[in-house]
Amino acid sequence: MRRDGTILVNQNDPHVIDLAREFPGQKITFGVEKSADVMAKEVRLRGQEGTAFKLILEDEEIDMVLPLLGRHFRSALLLLLPAASFFGSK
Repeated sequence: MRRDGTILVNQNDPHVIDLAREFPGQKITFGVEKSADVMAKEVRLRGQEGTAFKLILEDEEIDMVLPLLGRHFRSALLLLLPAASFFGSK
């Protein structure tokens, strides 16, 4: 990793947080119910309908329903959004 690069930091993983502390470059954080650049809060499991939550992205709160079962899908979305934003996707 280039020392002037950018990393995505999962605020729900203490090991990743520890590793990121020493990184001098830009850090974009994401997490669930943790203060972060991109975060999910008020998560509600809705059975076969999927998972509902509030997405906080760039100071905007967006009600989301992810029509997929499983926490790993929500985590993947939280990782994807800052990565897409970093590369210029809107």
